[in-house]
Amino acid sequence: MRNCYFSAIILNYWNKIYTLQANTYLTATLEDTYQWVVDGILYALEHRKWLDPKNKLYTDPDAPDKVINRRIKCTRINHLISENRYKRKLHINLLSLDSFEDSDNMIGGTYEYSHDTIQDIVQQFCKSDDILSSLIIDLVSDGSCFEQTEDGAEFSFDSL
Repeated sequence: MRNCYFSAIILNYWNKIYTLQANTYLTATLEDTYQWVVDGILYALEHRKWLDPKNKLYTDPDAPDKVINRRIKCTRINHLISENRYKRKLHINLLSLDSFEDSDNMIGGTYEYSHDTIQDIVQQFCKSDDILSSLIIDLVSDGSCFEQTEDGAEFSFDSL
């Protein structure tokens, strides 16, 4: 009975899913908007503010509808805020290749990996049928395909 009641409420707000998706099609999928509606309904049914005599919605006949709509709107706003926060975080953490060259983070830095660690990585790629990646990792990490010159290390086909 509980599932039937919940399904009936979702059907009542079914058009809301498409309306929300049309308004936020650039940032949210249809599944996201469906989840907003479900979350709003579940929150309203869990807290039932309209049954509290101290609440101003107590005498309002449209109180459940108002609470569900408000919760759907709040969930949507929270989603958009978190999306924008995530985008800002991505933009702040972007680095260029020039900044890597200037610092000793990646390019020019040396990292010591054990032979077993490299073999484990190569085996993982082999098991996932990514033979080319495993070959590249093995060649680059082994270092025997590079020759030391006055300008630095250069790739050598002779050492393969």
